[in-house]
Amino acid sequence: MVIAALGLFALTELRREGYDLRSRCALVLDGAPSLAIVKRNGDPEPCSLDEAGAKALLDAALGDAKAKKLTWREEPITLKPSIALSDLIIQSRRLGAVEADGEEEGVEQDEVIENTSSED
Repeated sequence: MVIAALGLFALTELRREGYDLRSRCALVLDGAPSLAIVKRNGDPEPCSLDEAGAKALLDAALGDAKAKKLTWREEPITLKPSIALSDLIIQSRRLGAVEADGEEEGVEQDEVIENTSSED
């Protein structure tokens, strides 16, 4: 139940935040988004779910899971890229700058990826 509720909540958040697929590439809807429950016989049944409803559904599912001692970490996890990944990102940004205007631009200091991990 939690996974389904999390998926529905994520869907409503995407509607609000937008559908950015990757850098400089956004999915634009040509109409209002819609949801449907597909019945066993294959017939779709239209339904609606807003952000507040999705959040309430997620909170209820998390409460039920916690009551059954099915929990997960609630604190955010901070991910840090390896040095190799940081270097690839910097190279990609440089190439993107060259492709965008035909001239190479240096990577600004604030674009450098902070890396505190060490490679053995």
